[in-house]
Amino acid sequence: MLGEQFTRTWTHSIASTVHAVRNRCAHHEPLIRGIPLPGQDRRITVQEGYDACVLLVRTIDRDLAAWLEENSAVPGILGMRPTI
Repeated sequence: MLGEQFTRTWTHSIASTVHAVRNRCAHHEPLIRGIPLPGQDRRITVQEGYDACVLLVRTIDRDLAAWLEENSAVPGILGMRPTI
């Protein structure tokens, strides 16, 4: 998503992805096969979902994004997952 122009459409796309991640996690649904995006025939990985969350936060407040990246347990947990 680097190099894309900061527009309402771009922001809505990122926010929709974050919303899908939030819903999946909040409803304790499995993430093992990825996160389905509503209205699309594709799934994103948990890493892509986390990256979208950080990207959205960064558009709001870069200091908050830096804090999130330094204090989140998600990258460490994802690093421990087994590979198939």
